[in-house]
Amino acid sequence: MQQDRLSNGPRKSPCASPGCYANAIFMSDHCWEHTGDKGTCRSELEAQVSRGDLLSAVSLVNVDLEGLNLAGAMLAGANLAGARVSGTNLARAALDECDLRAADLSGANLEQANLNRANLEGATMTQTNLCKAVLDGCLLRGANLHKAIAKEASFKRAEMSSSCCVDADFTRADLSGAWLDGACLMGAVFAEAVLDGAIVGGTMMTGADLERASLKRANLVGACLREANLRSTLLEGARMGRADLTGADASRAVMTRSILREANLSRVNLGGADLTGANLERAKLTEANLARASITGANLTGADMDGVKR
Repeated sequence: MQQDRLSNGPRKSPCASPGCYANAIFMSDHCWEHTGDKGTCRSELEAQVSRGDLLSAVSLVNVDLEGLNLAGAMLAGANLAGARVSGTNLARAALDECDLRAADLSGANLEQANLNRANLEGATMTQTNLCKAVLDGCLLRGANLHKAIAKEASFKRAEMSSSCCVDADFTRADLSGAWLDGACLMGAVFAEAVLDGAIVGGTMMTGADLERASLKRANLVGACLREANLRSTLLEGARMGRADLTGADASRAVMTRSILREANLSRVNLGGADLTGANLERAKLTEANLARASITGANLTGADMDGVKR
């Protein structure tokens, strides 16, 4: 072990093992695979974090950090690609601009952590605690956030394309301007969340809870919102062409000037909804409930109104 390298930051050295071209981790002359006393490395890292040492831009590639207490760690810019961080306590940690590609953060505690502009592409974050964490500008493409808890977290302008967020909880989270195209959001909770200007086209949101969420000017083209909860949801100016809302509850939703061209609104409850100025051209409204709904100035050219309840 090299004690003089414990806080040397971004310096990189090749692994001392013959024939290995990986970089050494910052606590050793070797990469994690070839580090002999892994337990000592883990203990030393935990001790440094406890002392409040600055560990910016260190290399922790593929390191096993499972179950460690790293609360408040200052790891901005660190390389944790492929690291095992499952069950680790990283509450309030500074992880901005970290490389966490393909890392396993399942069950980790990242409450109030700063992950601004971090790279989490392909990361596993199942049941991860992200409450009040900041992930603005993060790359989460292809990440697995199944059952993650992200209440009041910030994902502004985050790239979450093709991610899996099944049954995740984004209650009161801010996802304004986020990219969620092609993501799977089935059963996810976005109650009172902000998704203004978000790109949600082509997403699977069957059974999602968006009650009182704000999706002003969001792109939901081709999205599947079957059986979704859209009660009192703000969809003003949202683009929802060819979206499938079959059986959804959109009662009291605000959909003024929204574009629902060729959307499937069969059996949708639009009771008390505001569709003023909405474009419903060639939309399918079979057996939809429009009782007390406002459709003043709405374009219903070619719409299928068979069995509509008024």
